[in-house]
Amino acid sequence: MWTKSYRLFPFLWVLLLFVVVWPVDAQRNHSFTVVIDAGHGGHDAGTVANGLREKDVNLAVALRVGRLIKSRHPDVKVLYTRDKDNFVTLMGRAEFANKNNADLFISIHANSQERGSGAYGTETFVMGRERNNKNMAVVQRENSVILMEKDYKTVYKGFDPRSTESYIMFELIQNVHQDQSIRLAQQIQKRFVSKGRHDRGVKLGNLAVLVFSAMPSVLVELGFVSNPAEAQYLKSEAGRDELASAIAQGFTRYKEDYDRRSGRTPVPRPAEDDNSASETTPDVSAQEDTAATAEQPERVTPQTNTAKPAAKPQTRTSRAAKITYKIQIFTSKTKLKAGDKQLKGYKVTTEQRGKRFAYLTGSASSEAEARKLQRKVRKHFPDAFIVVYEGGKRTREIY
Repeated sequence: MWTKSYRLFPFLWVLLLFVVVWPVDAQRNHSFTVVIDAGHGGHDAGTVANGLREKDVNLAVALRVGRLIKSRHPDVKVLYTRDKDNFVTLMGRAEFANKNNADLFISIHANSQERGSGAYGTETFVMGRERNNKNMAVVQRENSVILMEKDYKTVYKGFDPRSTESYIMFELIQNVHQDQSIRLAQQIQKRFVSKGRHDRGVKLGNLAVLVFSAMPSVLVELGFVSNPAEAQYLKSEAGRDELASAIAQGFTRYKEDYDRRSGRTPVPRPAEDDNSASETTPDVSAQEDTAATAEQPERVTPQTNTAKPAAKPQTRTSRAAKITYKIQIFTSKTKLKAGDKQLKGYKVTTEQRGKRFAYLTGSASSEAEARKLQRKVRKHFPDAFIVVYEGGKRTREIY
């Protein structure tokens, strides 16, 4: 096994220098640096479906994430592997992060289902050995970008992203940053859940762009462009804003933990980052087996050691809060006045979400009734979606 691996993968030793030696020699007396990587680009459109090109979604969300991090963390240096529609090799993305002594690498992608269109939700990958075929399919698809590079046979000599045998080499590398990567991935997934997204979990995968990066790194799959409803969400400004906000909030929680561990003074968290999701101990293996096979979202349950208080009699009201459904038609940076022509004659209620204003119309008492209302509204606002309120509190969205 070792002899065969040595012959097939001569660049493995260079890779080991990236992962093991570089972090030791790198200077750490610089500002905290995060590299935001918008997947694909240029002649590599990524996955294409339902009128969407993955590369466009990735770039739009990546730039939003960077702006949010800059505004909330003036002490953090934000860099992009690309900030326009151009092609960057997988090795080039990792080398950019390595040369800039990045403390964190966040690669942003959109997902696709090879057969069918029912899959949906978000998932975040960290470097590690994949344990099921579904994870491997994503890994091979993302790594297949290598084949678009002109000199890939020279740069990645002996490595074929389509062959499962080629991934043996990655098993020889110990990812010294895996625990930190898992912490970041879990924080991002928690933020997605808090915004009503379907949680497919934190997963392991030997994605080349993560393997070559010599720092904690994650690859985020925003959703499925192959799913018509989710594609509409990924296409909408509101959807891209929410996804970017979730990633930025996950970064904030990670950065706070990083500051505590390194003895730095944590940067005060902005009010809009306050979510109810709590800290849990990283546990990838449990999430892998369930998230990859089930379409039901995993629930993040806060763990406490406090004794349970004496049970109180539950009333019917406390057990089930009233549920109502409204239709969100769009958002704007500035608040619109009633009767504005952009509202197209609809009577709306306004809801401020972060720095944007959301406009909602109608009210229904059941999802079926809300679906009918949504179909009518979409004749004027194609990206309109359903918002669910429980006890007057916004809890999730239906697309």
